[in-house]
Amino acid sequence: MDDLKKRKRADSDSEQPTPQRHPRFWMPHGDIVVQVVHTQFRVNRDILAFQSPRSKAVPLVEMAGDTSQDWEVLLSVLYEPFQLTEPMALNKVAAMMRLGRKYEMDSMLQDAISRIRYDFPRKLEDWDEHTANKIEPNMDSASYLCQMLLLMYEFELWSSVPIATFWLIQEWPIVRVLLLRAPQFSNEDNHKEAVIENLEKTEAQVPSRLYASIAAGVERLSIHQKKALSWLATTDPIPANACITPMLCTDARILKYHNALWTPDSAWRFSVLSGWTNEWEGWEDYNVYFCPACNAAGSGRFDEVRKATWEALPRIFGFPAWDSLKDGTM
Repeated sequence: MDDLKKRKRADSDSEQPTPQRHPRFWMPHGDIVVQVVHTQFRVNRDILAFQSPRSKAVPLVEMAGDTSQDWEVLLSVLYEPFQLTEPMALNKVAAMMRLGRKYEMDSMLQDAISRIRYDFPRKLEDWDEHTANKIEPNMDSASYLCQMLLLMYEFELWSSVPIATFWLIQEWPIVRVLLLRAPQFSNEDNHKEAVIENLEKTEAQVPSRLYASIAAGVERLSIHQKKALSWLATTDPIPANACITPMLCTDARILKYHNALWTPDSAWRFSVLSGWTNEWEGWEDYNVYFCPACNAAGSGRFDEVRKATWEALPRIFGFPAWDSLKDGTM
């Protein structure tokens, strides 16, 4: 019986995969080996110690609970810091946040958080001035925006949640969003396209709180937009007093109103935060535009609506007002 137990234990030990050296991060002058699952990285202790007070002065350290993919991201940032000046993939930002928090690498954590805050700001003027992303965008993917929201919820970045949630429901039908299962982050180039076709195979579930925020927010935002844009159904301020084509401008105003409220096209679902334009997509089919006077009048009124909508955005999605919406306090 004892021999049988020993044999089983030996067989079990022999089944453990042999740790493999990472092909990229096995430094010839490294003085510490970091083992993550079955991958080993030989790196420089001083570099780790400079970033993390939790670095250990031992020749081999096993990182329990981490993934080799996350450590590959972390080491690529430490050894190639110039990439921090460029937009980063979302999976890299997530790895920086997870490991940065776990190992008290504050500089890395704050760099990742600042990217999210920049791309999804709390102020309308910052949103309007935003011209270049610090995280590689993929607004064509509902899973991308859902992953972003999950990261915000995990790290309690509440001040970025309202505009991210708005963008999600603006770009994607509510039924698709509520059925969405958020995929795990991946380094694969084709992952963004693959997740759309394989959502049913993923494991990470969207938190119920996020579901509730989205579902209730869609209804509240629909009511808000209908009320906020109701002036488009009246003659104030279009046609303007100086209007030179009152009939055409009236037609354009009515068309804008119906496009903003009733079309199923995602580009028009919630236009209340979009900028005013006299050449909206699809208008060429109708050949109607505002005259200069009506365009100026409509633009001024619409700008007031945008500002009011931005102020209302947190409460629309079930959060406190902007002034009370603090990261890490809920």
